[in-house]
Amino acid sequence: MRLISILLIIIAVNSGWANSYFEDLKRLAESEDATAEQQLDVAYRYDNGLGITENNYEASNWYLKAANRGNVTAQFNLAMMYTNGEGLPKDGLEALKWFRLAADQGDSAAQARLGYIYSTGKVVAKDIAEAMRWYTKSAKQGDVDAQNALGYIYAKGQGTAVNYKKAYVWWNLAEAQGNAQAARGIDSIVIDMTAQEILDAQKLTIQCFQSEQQNCN
Repeated sequence: MRLISILLIIIAVNSGWANSYFEDLKRLAESEDATAEQQLDVAYRYDNGLGITENNYEASNWYLKAANRGNVTAQFNLAMMYTNGEGLPKDGLEALKWFRLAADQGDSAAQARLGYIYSTGKVVAKDIAEAMRWYTKSAKQGDVDAQNALGYIYAKGQGTAVNYKKAYVWWNLAEAQGNAQAARGIDSIVIDMTAQEILDAQKLTIQCFQSEQQNCN
C-alpha cells in the first residue's frame, strides 16, 4: 500500500509538472515572439497526448501555424493529417500541397510521398516520370521506401524501359535496410539476368553505396 501511495504521488506530481510545462509552452507559442519550433512542439504534444489530452483537431491547427512559417516537419505532419483524415477532412490536394512544400525543402519522406502520389494517379493525373523524379531525390537521401519503389519501376518498366541492373541496385540498397519486399524483388529478377549482368549490378551497387547514393548510373 505504501509503495502504491508513493507511486501515485510521483505520478500526480509528474502530471502536474507536465501540465504546467505545457501551459507555459502554449503561452509562448501564442505570443508575438513565438517560434515555429514552439508551435510545432505544441502541435506534437496535442497529436500524441503528451502532457495533455490527445486532440487531433488542435494538433492540426498548430501544425498549420508552424507549417505556414516554413517548418518542414509541420508541413509533412499536416500533409499526413490531410492524407489520413486525422483532425481534418481527407483532402488529397491539400496533402499534395504540403508534401510539395516539405519536399522542396529537401525532406526525403515528403519526396517519397510525392513519388507515390504521382505513381498511383489517385490525387492527380498519373505521371511516372514525375514519380521517378521525386522517388530518385528521396532514394538518394537513403529513403528505403523510395529505393524499393524505384526498384519496382525499373523491374516492371513502368514509364521507362525495363532495366534489371538499376532495379537490382535500388532493391539491393533497400534490402540492406531490411526491406523484405526488395529482397523478394531481387529474387524475382536474378533468374532472368546473366552472371555478368548480376556482377555488373553488384559493382554498381557498391559504387552507388560508396557515393552515398549520388553515383548510381
